[in-house]
Parts: sequence; structure tokens; C-alpha cells
Amino acid sequence: MFSYMYQAQSNLSIAKFADMNEASKASTTAQKMANLVDAKIADVQSSTDKNAKAKLPQDVIDYINDPRNDISVTGIRDLSGDLSAGDLQTVKAAISAKANNLTTVVNNSQLEIQQMSNTLNLLTSARSDVQSLQYRTISAISLGK
Repeated sequence: MFSYMYQAQSNLSIAKFADMNEASKASTTAQKMANLVDAKIADVQSSTDKNAKAKLPQDVIDYINDPRNDISVTGIRDLSGDLSAGDLQTVKAAISAKANNLTTVVNNSQLEIQQMSNTLNLLTSARSDVQSLQYRTISAISLGK
């Protein structure tokens, strides 16, 4: 019984760790994309031209348009065109929100894994207690006490 529960809990922990690892990688990628947009914002803001605009790097456009990333940028029709500093801030905010959500997933997963680890420790302790009780019972029976 304990072996089955331990194995099931262990499998859940391994699966949760894999999910957390994927979310961590996705969060890192999202942060990288936000940093690329931030560089464009800095270019526009440091320009002497008051109406300066910049194009997003193609990597960022591809990242936003990838449906697996589930990023929606409201108020901007053409991401491949020239964007103002305000538009770039909007894009960065959308990507940063995704990165923050993924970071939250990672943090929550770490807490869940800690809880699972505690459960595994509890199961190990309970199994040890049962084995100890069995040993004492068998010893008492064999000694006739």
C-alpha cells in the first residue's frame, strides 16, 4: 500500500517538476523578448527626433504571433510597422505580463513540489513506523509475550 502511494506521489512530483521546468524556460524566453523591445524603446527615447519610431525585431514579432504564447497586444494593428515609444511600451507590457504569469506558475509549482516532498517524507516515515510495529509484534509473538 505504501509503495503504491509513494510511487504515485513520486510520479506526480516528477511531472510537476517537468511542467515547472517548461514554464521556467518559457519565462526566460518571454523576458528575453521584453528586453529586445526595451532596447528599441531606449533607441526611440534617445533619438533627437521627437517623432522617432522603430521596428520590432522579427524574433519578437514571431514570438507574439505564435499562438502557443497566447500574447495579445491591444491597440496596435501592424506589429511589423514603425512603432512609437508608446506603442513599444504597450508591446513590452504584453510580453512582460506573460513573463510575470509564467514566473508565478514556476513559484507555485515550487510550492507544490515542496508539499509533495513533505508528503513523500510522511509516507516514508509512516512506512518505517509500520515496519517497526510489525517487527515488535512478530518479536512479541515469537517470544511468547
